[in-house]
Amino acid sequence: MPATESRGPFPTSLSEPLPEPRSPSAQEPPEAPPPPAGTALGALTSRTQREAGWGMSESPEVVDNPDASRFEIRVDGERAGLATYRLHPDRIVFLHTEIDDAFEGKGLGGVLVRSALDTARERGLRVVASCPFVKGWIERHRDYADLLR
Repeated sequence: MPATESRGPFPTSLSEPLPEPRSPSAQEPPEAPPPPAGTALGALTSRTQREAGWGMSESPEVVDNPDASRFEIRVDGERAGLATYRLHPDRIVFLHTEIDDAFEGKGLGGVLVRSALDTARERGLRVVASCPFVKGWIERHRDYADLLR
């Protein structure tokens, strides 16, 4: 393929013009910013839900279920995901995080981890991120790095 031949919408050489930016369609909701650290999940408004494209009638709710050693995120009363942990007197070890397939791609994993980390901070616990998702989330949100042990 010659260097000047274009493949799809992307130019293959620096001399080719970039494609025109596409305008967002009416069906695509604008991306909502994440709630600030420490925001109570009950404070998420239906406007925030619509902007995030959640399409849920209620805000997601994160609860600690210490008997099962996990945080759970619920949407409209249904468990949408969980983050398992092992609790020690001075630290919490996050082992695994998962979001049910029906709720994937809606940002709920981040909401779940943010709330769990906020709870750890409130309880004065250090965090061990054995779960790759939690570890990656903290790497992208450096304001939580101080929790890492």
